[in-house]
Amino acid sequence: MSRILTTIFALVAICGPLTPPAFSDTSKVGSPLPVEQEAKLRKATKAVRSGKPSKAAVKCQAALDSASDVAQCLAVAEATEKYGAPLMDVRRACLQKALTLGKNRDDFFQIALKARQYQFYEVTKSAIDFVIANANSDDELFDMAQKAQELGLSDLARMAMDKDYLQIKTVPDAILFAKRAEVLNMHDVVRKTIKDLIDDEPTTMGLCNLFNEVEPFQIPDLERYLLRRAVYAVKSVGDCKEVFEIAKKHGQPDIANLAAYRGRKMIQMQQSQDATTQTVLQAQEQQAANDLAKKHHNYVDGPGF
Repeated sequence: MSRILTTIFALVAICGPLTPPAFSDTSKVGSPLPVEQEAKLRKATKAVRSGKPSKAAVKCQAALDSASDVAQCLAVAEATEKYGAPLMDVRRACLQKALTLGKNRDDFFQIALKARQYQFYEVTKSAIDFVIANANSDDELFDMAQKAQELGLSDLARMAMDKDYLQIKTVPDAILFAKRAEVLNMHDVVRKTIKDLIDDEPTTMGLCNLFNEVEPFQIPDLERYLLRRAVYAVKSVGDCKEVFEIAKKHGQPDIANLAAYRGRKMIQMQQSQDATTQTVLQAQEQQAANDLAKKHHNYVDGPGF
């Protein structure tokens, strides 16, 4: 027995005295609320269970008044969820205060999610407007759209992409934007971007060059739309040949035939124009020769008397 006690004392000496764990400064593990706020919420719970929602609202408001960040505001709001309509005004106040305490995009994402859950649409709009207003670069807006989709805020994702679209200045920018929209499964945005690119290009060669950028998106009707615009914009035999090659390669025989027909007509017109020009030149040369001969015939060397 003495040997066992000796062993225990030795272990205590090595490991230190056994003391109970210190109490956390919050009453719930992981809660952002201090003990004082948790105590107020417990009193609010007792009040609402006793049929005194107005008293519960006062206690919740007291807990909210001491909230110092978004997480604490949302925690107070969540504590009132199970009591429904009687504490709705408290939840609204929680989110409105959270709007004033938000510091970054993630804060406002969380506010928007909670506001949508509670159907406080004016709060949702305020949170979304803040996030959109503070994102300006293409990368920021795309990152925001991805995050919004992950959180189920599809309207925010769409607003971010709409803002990004308005900042497009070049064809490469538009193609990159369309690729990002495709990643987000915004197929209508992809179609609109591609169609606008096609409509903004006035020349056949420009459209043919654009075809190589559009083809990877695999939108057959827009590919055909592009080729139709290209064939009706041809200005030279070279244009016709370019459209013919692309249309033939991509299974658009009617457009290929039209391009070939227009090319042949241009060649014929050019040949006819060349023949007409040659005839006119010959006539002008003949007229000049006749005028010169007539001048020599009428020329008198001296006064003639």
